[in-house]
Amino acid sequence: QSVSADDDRLEKVYSHFDANLRDIVRILRDSGTQVMVSTVGANLVDHSPFASVFGQVGLENPLAWVKLYATAIAPLEAGEREDAVAAFEMANRVDSTHAESHFRLAHLYLERGDTVSARDQFVRARDFDALRFRVDSRLNDMIRRIGTELNPRLVDAARVLGERDRSRIGLPGNDLFHEHVHLTFRGNYLVASAFADQLYPFISGRTHYWDEASASPELPSLTVCEADLALTAFDRYRLYATVSGLMGRSPFTHQFDYLEKRKRINARVDSLRAAGTSFSGVGGSLRAYQLATDGRPKDLVLQQNHARILQETGALVAATKRWKQLLTKIPDAPTWRLASATSLSDQGAHQAALYAYRELERMMPRLVLPHIQIGYELVSAGQIGEAIHVLGNALRINPGSMVARLNLASLYEDVGQFDAADSVIAWGLTLVRDRDDQQSEAELLVGQGELLSQRK
Repeated sequence: QSVSADDDRLEKVYSHFDANLRDIVRILRDSGTQVMVSTVGANLVDHSPFASVFGQVGLENPLAWVKLYATAIAPLEAGEREDAVAAFEMANRVDSTHAESHFRLAHLYLERGDTVSARDQFVRARDFDALRFRVDSRLNDMIRRIGTELNPRLVDAARVLGERDRSRIGLPGNDLFHEHVHLTFRGNYLVASAFADQLYPFISGRTHYWDEASASPELPSLTVCEADLALTAFDRYRLYATVSGLMGRSPFTHQFDYLEKRKRINARVDSLRAAGTSFSGVGGSLRAYQLATDGRPKDLVLQQNHARILQETGALVAATKRWKQLLTKIPDAPTWRLASATSLSDQGAHQAALYAYRELERMMPRLVLPHIQIGYELVSAGQIGEAIHVLGNALRINPGSMVARLNLASLYEDVGQFDAADSVIAWGLTLVRDRDDQQSEAELLVGQGELLSQRK
């Protein structure tokens, strides 16, 4: 929900955050534990605000403010940059709390080469964003102050990211963040390196990366980390495809520059897909994983990722073998059990897959996904009535599951229970419209259209 920067409730949030962090640091320090705290980075340069709200001035006469704002948008769209700058500056003097206005002005200053003013406007745009998914200046300042007053080791990750981003203005952007807060591999590398610099004095031993004679660690390069962790072209595509899906939903769809940004996102997904899923791309990725897992046989996350890429590229027998090996290490890992069962199903071993899904259902009865997969297996076995029962249970657990809802409606349609199918879709539309989930609404409307077309 939108929360303006001057909302009185924020004071309680800030007060609790400050008190909680101070208590954590004191308790750890008093126990003899070495303590590190870190600021939190966020994308400021390339991520427009999710929501903008008026301050008290704008609220008193919103129509007048909108007209003032329109006088800035018109020259901006006409390419008259200096006129747009003057109009946005006027709008911000009248009401300084509108996040989008600050963000647009920041980019105009950046085009002009005024990096100091641009930086100030980017910070204001983030701090006034009414959907407060990014850490704001005040919270990071509290962390820095506690780092000074209580003397834990401070990692200023927000500052490190800003200094190393390609924006060149001391604030991070798309070079280090996928969207608003999730770090790219290079962003993670920079934060990890900053932690390592502070962690080094705590460590009495050495790893093979650290020079015995050095007073500071000799850290592995970004390229070495990519190889050790098997960050392949296929992984880059898979990761960004997931991020792309996230950015196709609310609240991203409410950003003023969403359509323009969506074109760039789609183009990047296409480029990464071409590189990652080509014959040479897949082959290179599999070889990279084999080298990495051979070098780090006890790294279970790496072994997991190797099993996953084998499965996703169709090497199902090899994938199943690796999942079984992993499950001997941690038998109750639900994601591994799910992946192993899916690998069996994809090979056509439906009875073995059904047994595996049932085991996962017993382990985690409130998890929806096993119910959905059991439904698929029952359909494959021709047990439509039992599949309908299982998918109905899935929707009772999570009414928001679009996969369960669409599959249940489809099964009702297949057995001629048209009223039941329509009811399942209608109930889902009511739910998603209540929460303004336009993506899910679109999925349901497409599903509804397909069902209706089948009846003709």
